[in-house]
Amino acid sequence: MTQQSPSSTKGNRWGSNTRWVQQDEGRRAILNAAMQCFERQGMNSTTIDEIARTANITRRTVYHYFKSKNEILEAAVEQHACDCINRMIKDISGEQPFTDFIIECLLYMIEHIPEEPFYKIQTSDTVGIRASYFYFTSSNVQKIWLDAFQAPYIEALRQRSINPQLLLEDIMMWIGRIALSYLQYPNPQHSKENVRRELEHFFINALKYSA
Repeated sequence: MTQQSPSSTKGNRWGSNTRWVQQDEGRRAILNAAMQCFERQGMNSTTIDEIARTANITRRTVYHYFKSKNEILEAAVEQHACDCINRMIKDISGEQPFTDFIIECLLYMIEHIPEEPFYKIQTSDTVGIRASYFYFTSSNVQKIWLDAFQAPYIEALRQRSINPQLLLEDIMMWIGRIALSYLQYPNPQHSKENVRRELEHFFINALKYSA
């Protein structure tokens, strides 16, 4: 990150020293600054001025990357969703039957998504449903999901262990809906094994191939 000479700056001194060479670098820096502000005082109370001040840039620079505070929030949630799913893929082995892989991924997301910073922030601002949707509906996030499930899905088709009429895209849609239902309506009395049995009985059995 390069710094301009302070003597050449104009306008708000707190927001005039930073200039980014790469577009992605600028976006990520703004998102990180926004995250700090959202954690400190909540989404509703955070202003563009405060995000710019935290990132040491001008309001104009913020608007160069994002049209509104809401767009910043959406981009930040998407970024954290992608990071969360990538961690899941790293932690869960794809070298297992497709249906087992589905269950392990669902259990992981049900357990870990509520721990994500942006999920907590949005829930505290009464828009948690919108935050959790990003983990399954964003186009960038969906691509990560499909890439992770592609190989186990193809192997399951080859072994005739799932219904060949089921498209991966449709299965992923149902995975998202099921995960969201558990996230939005958690049952504190249900253990991880209770959830596992429910998934196996009501969802996995529906995927299996029957001649």
